[in-house]
Amino acid sequence: MNSSDDNIYARWISGDITPEEIDKLRATGELAELESIINTVNGFALPTLDSERLYTNIKNQVGEKSSIVPIFRWMARAAALIVGGAIIYMISQAGSGLAEVNASYGDTASIVLPDASIIVLNDGSTISYDKRGYIDERMINLVGEASFKVTKGKSFRVKTDNGLVEVLGTEFNIGAWDGTYRVECYEGSVRVSSQGQEVILVAQEVAILNDGSLSQQSIEHNAPFWLQGLSRFEQASLDAVLNELERQYDISIKYSGGNKIFSGAFIDSDLETALRSICLPLGLTFQCDQNSGLVIIE
Repeated sequence: MNSSDDNIYARWISGDITPEEIDKLRATGELAELESIINTVNGFALPTLDSERLYTNIKNQVGEKSSIVPIFRWMARAAALIVGGAIIYMISQAGSGLAEVNASYGDTASIVLPDASIIVLNDGSTISYDKRGYIDERMINLVGEASFKVTKGKSFRVKTDNGLVEVLGTEFNIGAWDGTYRVECYEGSVRVSSQGQEVILVAQEVAILNDGSLSQQSIEHNAPFWLQGLSRFEQASLDAVLNELERQYDISIKYSGGNKIFSGAFIDSDLETALRSICLPLGLTFQCDQNSGLVIIE
């Protein structure tokens, strides 16, 4: 990306661009890309996530295997499946001790628990639980972000550093990154508690912890954005956005321009497009060395 490109992009965003420059952008294909970025930033409508199809797909693939080993890896972009390479684990109840699964940066992992509940881990996230006591207690420890499809039965609890979520059988997503805490409910209901506060969420509601206050709002989507290959933010600090970008692409970012507030989104499959989605609306520039994995933003 050079400075002349930045000036054209900035003028296009502000509407101060000549017909000749628009023709240039159109000829190179960049106009369509810019329009796509702005549409994404302004609002993204998720396709419906067919959770039953995803659930059946995982069960069919793992069969009756019960060891804590990767079963297979797939690539998919259909709405019913996980975007990117995903490892599926079938975890047995046998033995004692702590069962732990990690999703490495730039990857996801799906876990089938002994009660057939399913967890999909976002990259850089970890879940753990006591194998021997799981069926009786159904307690999961989470660091990072994960989507859950919980089979009905005894109370199912998810513990993070920022709060506790309790359900009976439902679909929900928890994001607990770097002091942030966000719980979205897509089916059934969940109880969210944090710092002495508690809210009950029903389908298409979200609980957000902000400055020590736990609030409850409505949402329109019925599945996590990250399962569709999109990281979306609402009034988020730029530091949090760049941390997520580092996790998704397994890169290092150097930025010292001061914190800003970002509302928008970036895709998880193309680094340069993702960087433009973040930098253009904020008037920032970037340099990317994909060989070293270093990105400089100014």
